[in-house]
Amino acid sequence: PHKCAVCGSTFTRKANLDGHLTAHKGEKPYPCDVGTCSKAFARLNDLKRHKKIHEKEGHPGERYKCQMCGSTFTRKANLDEHLTGRPLLIKPAPHKCAVCGSRFMRKVNLDEHLTAHKGEKPYPCDFGTCSKAFARLNDLNRHRKIHEKE
Repeated sequence: PHKCAVCGSTFTRKANLDGHLTAHKGEKPYPCDVGTCSKAFARLNDLKRHKKIHEKEGHPGERYKCQMCGSTFTRKANLDEHLTGRPLLIKPAPHKCAVCGSRFMRKVNLDEHLTAHKGEKPYPCDFGTCSKAFARLNDLNRHRKIHEKE
């Protein structure tokens, strides 16, 4: 095992220790290249996780457009589902976001999407003294996994 001389954390691979050490040094060699985002990260995995925020919350970034109906999606997976989940020659998804124009097949998905635009975070973390809250239940569930490791 490889041990961090700063905090004592141990790693099975030296490459993981090296990545960990960049955080202690304050180095951020992985900048975000989405739109005008100016964030940078010490670890590549942190950058990858950050980029998912751009996709999920509709930050400026690449949009995926259906060539058949004009519906747009912030994630390619959603476009793929749109294309394969129903006939191609059909009206656009009926529930449209008045803020950004995203469309949804189900109203419940539009309602959940709108919480991010409104800045609402109705899903608080109930772990100890953690004060984080989230706009989407699945984001809270992903966050809870951090506490499971503690």
